[in-house]
Amino acid sequence: MSGGTFDYLQYRISDAADTLHEEAGKYSAEFPEEYNPKVVERLHLVATVVSLASELLHDADWFLAGDTGKEDMLIDTDATLANLRTILEAHGE
Repeated sequence: MSGGTFDYLQYRISDAADTLHEEAGKYSAEFPEEYNPKVVERLHLVATVVSLASELLHDADWFLAGDTGKEDMLIDTDATLANLRTILEAHGE
């Protein structure tokens, strides 16, 4: 069953990433005296990495559930991991 291998955890992780992006945006508006662009940037980076982790878990789930084959799983995870590397390199991580 698609999504059920990990009890739909990838969707909760994706929701957490979305919430973190929203909270990062609110941070600068609600705490202008404490506003730090590097903090906001890092929060967005964390949210992006968490979102990519959700995608990887989704790909693993579909493979383990028999919804995709090993070739598709490898292609999908390779693409997500390449995206992650690009993002981290762009941020000097």
